[in-house]
Parts: sequence; structure tokens; C-alpha cells
Amino acid sequence: MSVWYKADKMKRLLILSLIGLFGLSCFFVGNSEAASITSLSVENGASGCYASLTTDENIWVINWYAKQTYPETEADDDYECIHVSGHADGQTSVCVNIGWLEGHIKIAEYDIKAEVIFEDASKDTATDTVDAYKPIVDRDEKSGVYGRAELYSQSYDGYYITIVCYISAYNPTAKDYEASGKFRHSIRDKHDNLVRQPPDERKQPGKKLEKNGGTYYASDSLSEYVGEIWEDEQYNSDAYIRLRVRGIADTWFVGHDEDFTEDDNP
Repeated sequence: MSVWYKADKMKRLLILSLIGLFGLSCFFVGNSEAASITSLSVENGASGCYASLTTDENIWVINWYAKQTYPETEADDDYECIHVSGHADGQTSVCVNIGWLEGHIKIAEYDIKAEVIFEDASKDTATDTVDAYKPIVDRDEKSGVYGRAELYSQSYDGYYITIVCYISAYNPTAKDYEASGKFRHSIRDKHDNLVRQPPDERKQPGKKLEKNGGTYYASDSLSEYVGEIWEDEQYNSDAYIRLRVRGIADTWFVGHDEDFTEDDNP
């Protein structure tokens, strides 16, 4: 057997061995399971926006991003990093306060994206949607009585424009009073015509506001049907919330109006 034949045989065996090793390595890479996020939920509360996240592998770092998607005129062009949380202690389940979201009386909507970097340096992302409110409040102490008038939201769901209202009072004084309130919702079209005439108005019955700790509370939501808002349509929603305490000249009052156009369609 010639030397050339032996050399050629050795070359072929080497090539076959390399092919086998390469194929085996591809098998392992192709069949390995990457670390991943298994759940993400986000809730906006009084003390910040809380995100709960679970994974199937240990978390190292999470980059948190937010993008406002409604109202459209205030939407961000892209995600903005709002928080970074470190979890290099073998965690696969976390709850993180990712900070405050700028709300809106129309109820702003945000997409929240979590980018998880795992301990093995792999990455995965997940998103969830959350609402952010921005109530308008008149809250003050008058003649020793603490009162509050609040427009919690003024929103449109594709069918109805709705206002959510609250009033409350607390009387720590040594004198009895009587509290009452009124909510009103007026909607006008672009020609300044009332959609409902007379406007929807709810008087809140009077109640004795007893001395040394007496309380009063009332809430309501007033909705008006407008249907889908078309390109040439516009509606102006005017909210009126007032708290009165008989014997106190000043009242607690919130008055606010918002325009709704086709940009507000869900």
C-alpha cells in the first residue's frame, strides 16, 4: 500500500470526524431551550406602577421600558427606559415598582416592556398594557371642615363619554353642619348643540355632617352615548362637581372640559 493512499485515507477520516463533531454541536445548539419569561402583569397604583414577572431561569437584570399609546397626541415615538432592577440572587419571580406614569384625565394607556437578562447572559422580552389616571381635585379645609371634590376620569370607550365623580367631607369641629352635592355632565357637538337637553344632572341628597367626626360621601358616573366618532365630528365633554356644606360660604368645586375626536376612538 502506497504512502499516498495511506495519507489520503487519513485525510478522509479526519474530514468525516470533523463533520460528525460539527453536526453533533449543531444538534445540541438547536435543541437547547433558551431561558424565557413565563408571565408579566402590570398594575398602576397610588404609590407607583407595579410589575409582576416570572421566568423559567434565574434573573440577573431587568430593563423596564414604557411607551404611551393614548392619548394619541401625547404618545411617545418609541419606548423609553424608565427603570432598571437587579436580581442577581437566583430569583425567578419578582414584583417591582417601576415608578410613576404620567396619567391623563382621559385615562392614558401605556405599553410596558420588560427586557430580562438572565444569569446565562441570554435575553427575553415581554409586554403588557396598563392605564394611568390623573384626577382633578379640589381639596381644602374651610371653616374647620375638610372637603374634597374630584373628577376621577373623563373618558370615551368607543360608545360613551363618561365622567366619574366623587365628593366627601369630614367634620372634626364642635358644630353640626349639613353637606350636599351636585354632579352634571354636558356634551356638545362641534356646532355647540347639546347632545342631551337638559344635561345629565344628579343632585346628591343632603346629609347631616355631625360634629366631632361626622363624614359625608357620594360618588357617581354620568355617561352619554355618542357612538363612533367620525372624521368630521367633535364632542366637548363638560364636567361639573360641587360639594356644599350649609353654613360655609365657600364650596369645593371641579369644572373641566375635554374635546373628543376620531383620534380618541379605541
